[in-house]
Amino acid sequence: MRYNLLFLQFACACAFGLAEAHVQANIRGGVSSSKIEPKQRGSFVYQAFNNPMHKPILKEHTKTYSGLPIVVAHGMGDSCFNPGMSQITELIGKRVGKNVYSKCIGDGDTQPEDTINGFLMNMNDEVAYFAKKVRADPKLADGFNCVGLSQGNLVLRGYIERFNDPPVRNFISIHGPLAGVASVPHCDPSLPLIGKLCQEVTELLSTAAYTPYVQDLLAQANYLRDPEDISAYLTTSFLPDLNNEVDQSSLKAKGYKANFESLESLVLVKALDDTMIYPKESEWFGFFQDGGFSQLLSYKETKWYQENWFGLKTLDLDGRLHFETTKGDHLRFSLQELYSLLDRYWGDSKAAMVERSSIML
Repeated sequence: MRYNLLFLQFACACAFGLAEAHVQANIRGGVSSSKIEPKQRGSFVYQAFNNPMHKPILKEHTKTYSGLPIVVAHGMGDSCFNPGMSQITELIGKRVGKNVYSKCIGDGDTQPEDTINGFLMNMNDEVAYFAKKVRADPKLADGFNCVGLSQGNLVLRGYIERFNDPPVRNFISIHGPLAGVASVPHCDPSLPLIGKLCQEVTELLSTAAYTPYVQDLLAQANYLRDPEDISAYLTTSFLPDLNNEVDQSSLKAKGYKANFESLESLVLVKALDDTMIYPKESEWFGFFQDGGFSQLLSYKETKWYQENWFGLKTLDLDGRLHFETTKGDHLRFSLQELYSLLDRYWGDSKAAMVERSSIML
């Protein structure tokens, strides 16, 4: 119990510190947060509206598009009810074409509930809640594309593998810890000065994080993948399950893999200077070699890729897996960067390619 309480105190402090950092973050090139009304503070889109250098990119676009609706999933500490998320969801829809339906699906029916559940709702429950909301919306019944921010990408990945009915067609993951995290934010065990302390903190936290009590209470514990305590990690029910790490031959595992392989495209976006997600290579499905922090593996060097546990290798070999980067830290991307992603992968040529593929199938 002592370790559980210590973990909760420390993890909640880190989590809410991360949320505060997210709320106060400015879009690169945006105005100072001190000039924003309190209710708008942290709204990336609001800041872009008030920056003359960003005005030209906010013109309405009329691109040819497949017409699929778009679902956006936010990160922890955010909410679909926040002005920034509402605006960015609307802009994503407008960017790819006229009359494209775009919707943010979070973790609750009110702003406080949505925000708090991003911390204190088990990730399995977050995925189930997301599926419930998707299935309740008739506009999503024929399938949809999705954009994830940070932790929201794990919710989207969970939905794709476990439900995918209605199906996700194309998935853009922005700064998502898709392969898990190995430490708390801003704490890199490989750094020369604070590395040892960070490693000891991670060891202490993992002792409590893998207990049923904390696993059921704290979302971030559900994707802590301590490379020095893999045996304990494998007893948990979220990330090892999505990875098919325990059993690749069951009907459930085969279903997860088939659902993931059904994606028409998967775009993985990594923040080059990310200090929130450790290692940042997780955003490209890379991670540490089991056993320690000394060897960092690219996605192609991991077991889940080489043995194709959940279909990542299939997407790669078929040319449906794409890698992108943004400059700066976690979720510190500009509207230009976001629009560039949408134009490159969901614009005229890509939409036409998807439509031709559908006809051929």
